[in-house]
Amino acid sequence: MKKITGRGLKGLKAAHFLGIFAWMGGCIAALILLTQVSNMPDTVGMIYLLKAMELIDWYAICTGAIFTVLLGLFYGFFTNWRFFKFRWLVSKWILSLTIIITGSCFYLQNIENMREILLLHGIAAIQNELFQIYLHNQYCLILCHLLLMVLITIISVFKPWSRPPKPSFKS
Repeated sequence: MKKITGRGLKGLKAAHFLGIFAWMGGCIAALILLTQVSNMPDTVGMIYLLKAMELIDWYAICTGAIFTVLLGLFYGFFTNWRFFKFRWLVSKWILSLTIIITGSCFYLQNIENMREILLLHGIAAIQNELFQIYLHNQYCLILCHLLLMVLITIISVFKPWSRPPKPSFKS
């Protein structure tokens, strides 16, 4: 199988960064919007903020995550990095898939539950204990995802657990 080198590899890396920026930027934007939910003076504004978070999830976070994973697969198949050559690469895959799976299971569900409570109780939902639990869970989920993304970035930069270079016996 032909491997990508040179300019193709630089283009692949640039596209990979684009996906990562969309994924991480979407998480940051969702966190900023989430901080404003409790500050909204009316129910309609809160519902629109939750809808905006949902749109950010679909169009920035999910798209960036899928794009990044697809490019990671491309890296694995068409470059010399492969999938399991380095332990730091395996750790990046595990962390990335952890973020994607937990986000898929809980992110939109928390938003939907908060929206239902808002529609049922109106502005009084802010004092609702269940609403506060979902809001807190959403904060924790997004913050954990961002921390894991930062950890993935640190792993990508420093490449711990890599195999030591083979000694050269050139004279």
